[in-house]
Amino acid sequence: MFNVGSVGQPRDSDPRGSYVILDKSEQRLIFRRVEYDFEATANKIYRVDQLDNMLGDRLKSGR
Repeated sequence: MFNVGSVGQPRDSDPRGSYVILDKSEQRLIFRRVEYDFEATANKIYRVDQLDNMLGDRLKSGR
């Protein structure tokens, strides 16, 4: 079992998006990270009164 990817709500101190490639010919998993504008996403969260600012903070800190 492996995680196919995630954007947002990171817990590993890395705010980038993540995904995994299964290379069946080499029988290995390749872990990848991609940049995205988490600052802009966090700012959108901060503007919604019904959302806790902690959610935006988590995107920026990666934990």
